[in-house]
This record gives sequence, C-alpha cells and structure tokens, in this order.
Amino acid sequence: MESRSRALACTPTRAPCLDFTTLDRDVQEIRVAKLLPGRWNDPICCTLSMFSLLQFCPPYEALSYVWEAEPGYRQISLDGKPHLATTNLFLALRRLRREEEVLSIWVDALCINQGDLEEKSHQVALMGEIYRRCSRVYCWLGEYKSDPSSVRAKMTIEEATRIGFPWDVPPPDESAFKEIFDDGFEAFGFISQLSRGAHLSELKFSMSYAYGETTFEHYVGLKSVRKLFESPWWSRIWVVQETILPPQALMVYGSVSAPWQMFLRASRAIQTHTRGCCSSTLNLMYERHRFLIRRIRALVHELEASRQDLMKQISSPFRELLYRYRGRKASDGRDMVYALTGLATDIEPELGFKPDYTLSKQEVYKKITLFSLRTERKLYILETHRSPKPDMPSWIYDWSDPLDRKGWGSWLSERARLTESRGFYNASLDTMYSASENNTPLLFVSGVYVDQVALVGDCCTMGDDGTDWRDILIGWRIMTEDWFREKISPDSPRKTTWEDLFWRTVMGDITFNPLDGSGERTSAEDRKSFDIWWSKFLGPERANTWSEPESLMNSYYYGCVTYSISAAILGRSYFLTKSGYMGLGNPEVGDQVWILCGGDIPFILRTSPDGVYNYLIGGCYVQGIMDGEAMEDYTEKKQTVVLH
Repeated sequence: MESRSRALACTPTRAPCLDFTTLDRDVQEIRVAKLLPGRWNDPICCTLSMFSLLQFCPPYEALSYVWEAEPGYRQISLDGKPHLATTNLFLALRRLRREEEVLSIWVDALCINQGDLEEKSHQVALMGEIYRRCSRVYCWLGEYKSDPSSVRAKMTIEEATRIGFPWDVPPPDESAFKEIFDDGFEAFGFISQLSRGAHLSELKFSMSYAYGETTFEHYVGLKSVRKLFESPWWSRIWVVQETILPPQALMVYGSVSAPWQMFLRASRAIQTHTRGCCSSTLNLMYERHRFLIRRIRALVHELEASRQDLMKQISSPFRELLYRYRGRKASDGRDMVYALTGLATDIEPELGFKPDYTLSKQEVYKKITLFSLRTERKLYILETHRSPKPDMPSWIYDWSDPLDRKGWGSWLSERARLTESRGFYNASLDTMYSASENNTPLLFVSGVYVDQVALVGDCCTMGDDGTDWRDILIGWRIMTEDWFREKISPDSPRKTTWEDLFWRTVMGDITFNPLDGSGERTSAEDRKSFDIWWSKFLGPERANTWSEPESLMNSYYYGCVTYSISAAILGRSYFLTKSGYMGLGNPEVGDQVWILCGGDIPFILRTSPDGVYNYLIGGCYVQGIMDGEAMEDYTEKKQTVVLH
C-alpha cells in the first residue's frame, strides 16, 4: 500500500504521460487494464497488459460509461505513474474494484493512447470486436445523491451483491431492507417489479414501504426512477455497440446492479400492459409519469432491437444505423459515425471507409455520404431534411446537430418516413446515382425540374407551444381551397378534384397499420374512412382524441387514418407549387421541386444568392409525381444540378 501512495506523489497531467508500448496492428493487439484490489479509501491502481485478438487473449470484462458525465478529473495510478482519469471513470472504478481479486477490464481511456491519433483510429476500428470478445460489460449509469452516512454510500458492487437480494424474486420481508434502500435501490426495485409482471396499479415503491403508504396515488418513488433514466449514459452514442455486442451486460448505478435482462423484461411488460390491461391506469397517471413509463420502454427497446437484429443476422445499410441513433450524443462529432462502425454489415476498410481521427468532422461526414451514394447507388442519404449552414455543404448532413424536444419529435417522424415508407415510391423510376467524386465541396447530380413552390402553410411540429395539429390541418385545407378557387386555371395538370388530391397528400398516399407499422398505398375505401375521420375529429364538434381513450380513436380504421396522417405530416409543412402540385416538406416560397436520378422521392432545392449553386433542403412528398410521372421524356428534360 505504501508503494501505491508513493507512486501518486508526483504531479499528474491530463494528457497521456505514459510511455505506451506500440501495439502490433497486424495481430490486432490491444491493451487490457488490471484493476488492482483494494478497499474503498485506497488509491485506485491499474496496470496494463497487451494481448492479441487473433491469438490467445485471456478473459476480460469491459466498461461502458460517459466520459464527461461528472466535471473534473481524479488521480489514479496507471502502470505505477500518476494519471488523471475523468471523475466519472474514477467513480466507476471505485465501485467495481474488488477487495481481494484483480479485475481485468478494458477501458477506452486507459487502454488506448489518446494522444496517438493513428493508434486511436486503429483501436476504434477494433472496438466492435473488443466488446464482442469480452465476457461481460459493466454499463455504468453513474452515481446518485445519497446520505453520506448511509450504509450504501461507500459500498462497492462486490459488497452490495453479498447483502442484496436477487431482483427476479420479491423481497421476503420488505421492512428488512429499510436500512439499505436509497434512490438507486428504489429505482431498481421499481424496474424489478415491472420485470416480474406487476400491473401499473400494483406498483409499490420503497419510499412507500418506509412510511406505510401503499396506495396507487403515492408516486414519490417515481422521482428516483426518473433520475435513473435521465442518466447521460442512455443518450450516449458509444453505449449502443458497448451494450449490445457483449454476451452479458450488467447495469450498474452507484452501489446497485442488475442484469440487462431485468430492464428488458420490464420494457416488454410495459408494452404488453399499457396496450391492454393497464391502458386505463396509464391514462389516469400524471402526464410526466406517463412520459416516464413510455421513456423506459423506448430507451430499452431501441438498444434491444439492434441486439436482436445482430442475433438474427439481419443486414441493413449503415445509413439506417445513422437514422436509428440520430438523437444520441457524442463529445466528438466524428463519433456519431465511428461509434456505429462496429455494428455495420456493409462497411469494410477495403470499401473506402474506416475510422480516421486525422480527418475533420466535415470530412468524416462527407466520406460517409459518398460511401452511401457509391455503394447503394441511390440518394437515400440525401433525403433527410437539413438547413443550409455556412460551414458545411448542404448535401452533407450534420449528424451531430443537437435536437431539442421539438426537433426530436420531428426527427422521429422523419426517421419513420425514411424507413417505413421505403419501397412505396419510385419518383425517378429505375435511374441510379452516378457522379465523379472530387475534392471540392460540390456534388454534381442529374435531374428533372418539376415546379416552383408558391405557397407554404404552417409547419406541423411536436412541442409545448399548445398548437393542435388538427388546427394546422384545417388551415391547410382552407389554404388549398382558396388557392384552387383563385389561382388554378382549367388547364391545370390536376386531373381530379382538389379534395381527392388533398386527402391523399396529407396521408402521404399510404395507409399504415398502427399495430405493426405495415402499410399499403391508399385506395378509394380509405377515402371513406378519411372523410368520416375528418368530420368526427376536425368538425365543429370534434372528439377530443387525447382525453377520451374509449373514443373512435381506438377504432382500428380511424386509428389507421390518424397514424397515417401523423406519420406523413409531423415535422413538415404543406405547400403548393405554381402549377398546383400539393406537397409535404420543409420548403420556403421560391424553392424548387426536382426529381434527381437515384431518388425514390422528389427533392427540394434552393438556389444560391448568386444563382450558381443549389442548396439541398431534403426530400419531400408531391402528389402526382411519386411514381415516375415527371420522368416522361427524361432524356430531353435531364439537367445537371450543382449542389453546394
């Protein structure tokens, strides 16, 4: 113990101060940290060993955590030298350290020379294999506030496991745990109850145990659950591969721990109960509690869905991984791409894409865009809505751009359209993307000009401004009726009534099944359902679908209409072109509608002030040209479009 203290006597620095031995890349060599045993107040001491993933590699575990979750740095010893670890890493190591046994664990901040960009790039490329090969991952959710004098305040995971009870069975005597429960114990107890099939009306909280309160109305315990799921770990991009690739995952929150499977069972139980037996109970809860219940389900399900895809060997383009995890965060914007490469089935170094930290964020995003265009030969990755930025070409999407709550809701709707609507449209027929790549910020594509945007309605967003999307729909209809009455001549390209075009537009010409997300193009029968839905929900005495759970909203057919409309319009504006085309997208008046070769849907382009370039705004829906109608006489109408 004395030698450890002396090792920490010299002044540490934040930058890597170790003389790291060079790793052999040919045999996929990695470092593994050995966390030496000790008691709570002993200094944290680690040593490093090197092993090859292609040769013999002893068993090791891994850590998944958030670097910047806690401010500042704490001192540890690494290979006998002082080293500054982030506070959150220090806290995790202190909880995980064992009293008498060495813990072999892979930790990115310790096992990668962060000052060597070439090594960092190579090791990040191996991280998928590193996490696949570990025996277990510790998912460190962070510390939580507790009474410094409480039993659990200075308890390691090893100690807590010895005195705790298994989460998959009810505690034999609730009163026996009053001395050891705190916020973390309470939160995990709530998840445990859900995982064992408890109905929402049966849920108890440990705070209730202490004060003799067992009524359903006593929700004080949900505060600790909310804190658990507000941990930054749940929103970090790196935790995706770190959680789903290892064979086992242990969720660790302060001194409390439980297998990932407990969270998974709880998530599945929420889905089952809230769609059936507990739906009325859910509607009686406060909105913030309903949101929390649904958030638990969504956060766990998102990670588990990717795990199941891997287990079933379901292959999907890397672009879809970017869509799925768009709302997550990274301290380095490049990691919004690099953190997912371990999950990709279509990315190989020989195909021209691999992690490289010598590149800027813009260069990384440009490479993944060109990679997608080149390998898929379709413009799918250009369909996302974006706003032109002075520091990045418009055709390069900024995957690190933060989303607020309103932006997050709009992105969820857009993500559904980018995935669930795939295959329904064929605006450019069988044309493919082809262009010569260059080192300029320009992208040259071929396409056909369709029309110019003449009128734009309000954007239908999800937020806290109190706007009812049904009011927006009514405004769109009035705008359309006035426009066709005043602007459109008898020789308009429209071959049917504006009413028939309007209902198809606001549904995106697809009827979705709200139960399983499947869909099909709309039919004449869907028009009848739409008209009844409109009269019931948007008429003068419309039903309040949000506060009347037994209303027509629960009818399958009306549910289809509601689901289909919300999928088509959320996050979008309704617009009309000069010739009377109706559409959904994010344009401004004066923007242009184009069909670009290799695009399943039309695109909105905005001419630069000097008229030389075009800015890409994103994909859109335009009634009447979604199935190749605008491609007639394509060879005569084709033009080269320069995107900046």
